[in-house]
Amino acid sequence: MQSLAIGVRCLIGVVFLVSFASKLAGRAAFRDSVQSIRGAGVLPPRLATSVLVVVIAGEMSISALLMVPVQMANVVAYTIAIGLLSVFIAGIVTSMRRGSRVPCRCFGRSTAPLGMRHIVRNLGLLALCVVGVMAPADLVQGSGQAVAAIAGLVLGALITQFDLIVDLFRPAGKSVHETPVPVASRRRNVRTSAGRRPRRILGRHQSDLHSRGDQAST
Repeated sequence: MQSLAIGVRCLIGVVFLVSFASKLAGRAAFRDSVQSIRGAGVLPPRLATSVLVVVIAGEMSISALLMVPVQMANVVAYTIAIGLLSVFIAGIVTSMRRGSRVPCRCFGRSTAPLGMRHIVRNLGLLALCVVGVMAPADLVQGSGQAVAAIAGLVLGALITQFDLIVDLFRPAGKSVHETPVPVASRRRNVRTSAGRRPRRILGRHQSDLHSRGDQAST
C-alpha cells in the first residue's frame, strides 16, 4: 500500500507540474490558455484571465505540497486536485453540450478539441487522487518505493502526452484536429458557386457576341 501511495503521489505531482509549467511557458502559451477558457463559453469572457491565474496557482500548490513528506500536506494537495478536476470535468461537459470545438490547452499548445477522452482522463486522475487521500504515506527509502516512484513519474509523463498517444492509434485520414464543416455551410457554398458560374459564362458569351458584331459591322 505504501508503494502505491508513493506511485500515485509522483504521478499526480508530475501531471500538475507539467500542466502549470506549460501554461507559463511564454506569453503565447498563457494567451492560448486564456483563449481556450473563453472559447469554451462556460464563463463570462472577462473572467478568463482571473480563472486561469487561480487554476495555475492551484496546480502549483498541488505539485509543491506533494513534495512535502507530511501526511496532512499530501491530503490537502489531493483535496485541491479533486476540486480542480471536478471543475474541469464539469466545464468540459458544459462546453461539449454547447457544441464548442475549443482546443484542449491542459498540457501545452495542443489543437485537440475537448471531448469525451478528456473527461475519461480527468475521471481517472480524480480516482487516483481519492486513492492518495485514503492511503497517504511518508517518503521512505527502499527498492519497492523507488520502483513505484519511477513508475508514477513515467505514467504521469505519458498522461501529459495523452492527446498525442491517442492520435497515434487513430486511423489515417481521421484526425481529431480537423473541424468539420457544417452541412448547411457546404450546401450554401455549393449553391453560391453554382449560381455564379452561369453568370460568368453568360457574361463571357455576351462579350463574344458583341465583339463578333463589331467585326461584322466593320
